Amino acid sequence: MKSTKADVIFKGFWRVNEHFADLFNTVVFHGKEILKPEILEEMDTDVSGVIEMKEPVNMAVLQKRFIEKGIWVRPFGKLVYLMPPFIIQKEELSKLTKGLLTVLDSK
Repeated sequence: MKSTKADVIFKGFWRVNEHFADLFNTVVFHGKEILKPEILEEMDTDVSGVIEMKEPVNMAVLQKRFIEKGIWVRPFGKLVYLMPPFIIQKEELSKLTKGLLTVLDSK
């Protein structure tokens, strides 16, 4: 029962956009304010992360670029899905986010 209470507390903590953005900006982006709390929104917990693009993406081209970066990301329509495992290491998460941003910035 103790771990269930801790899980609820952590979920509540991470639902605060400022907490989530602060963690990612500090750990993944080395202190640069890349994620802005005001643009974050809670989504279905079955999906680890979703980026909504302004226009539909060319799925074949983006998928090829993601694979070239050594990351597995699922583009679909206007959405780009991230589904990293819960045991992802800091270095792996950094590779994933940097590769993602590099590919999407070059679009």
